[in-house]
Amino acid sequence: MRKLFNLASISLFLVSMAGCSEYSVLSFKNNTTNAQNVTFADPMLQECWDDAVADAEDNVLPSPLGFWTISQITILACDDRGIVSADDISNASGVVSLDLSNNSLGSLDLGYMPFLEELDVLAGDLMSLELDDNVNISGATNIHALNLSYNGGITEIDLAPHSKLRRIDLSYTKISDAIITGKQD
Repeated sequence: MRKLFNLASISLFLVSMAGCSEYSVLSFKNNTTNAQNVTFADPMLQECWDDAVADAEDNVLPSPLGFWTISQITILACDDRGIVSADDISNASGVVSLDLSNNSLGSLDLGYMPFLEELDVLAGDLMSLELDDNVNISGATNIHALNLSYNGGITEIDLAPHSKLRRIDLSYTKISDAIITGKQD
């Protein structure tokens, strides 16, 4: 009976590991370094990151490595922090959910954020959402929820590279005729 249980446990472990294969080819920017060593140019964004690391240290079981890595900080809630630049946000490349609402960004560069699934930049003062202009969301290839509402300066958006996108909020932008191709869902 014990051998049967051990075999079942091993099988269950291998099946659960098989589900991680899509992330095995991806890597984190800075090679999953110590999260306390990650820096941002904007002091308010830095404070938000530091708060997220401290929150993880206080509320989650200790890290098996002895320090928190970029991959372990998966939620970054930086809403209403007075952030003016998030162009180096990809230093937090392990984040799955990012909230930059109610800041005065002006521009946004997600760079390399392969795990990002949810982005909320409600009322972020984004001026124009042209991928070759001042906002780059092409590095967030896994994104499925995007909220850019109340960014009155946004005039156009190209969502073609985002095949996993399922939920979009562009209300109160200057997009008058949203044409989204290749998004049957």
